[in-house]
Amino acid sequence: MGLLIARILSALVGLAFVVLTFVFASIFIAAALAAGLLAWTWFWWRGRGRSTHRVIEGEYRIIDR
Repeated sequence: MGLLIARILSALVGLAFVVLTFVFASIFIAAALAAGLLAWTWFWWRGRGRSTHRVIEGEYRIIDR
């Protein structure tokens, strides 16, 4: 009887370990995606004004910087 209880507890501990591994991996992936999105947004925000051509009041002008 003791061997059966040990096997059941081992299976439950193994299952808990697998579930916790998936939870932490999901959190890590979500954090990495969020960091990548923030970095991409920041680079886009910094580079949006780098164009040398602007339309001002319907006219096409080249602004030298």
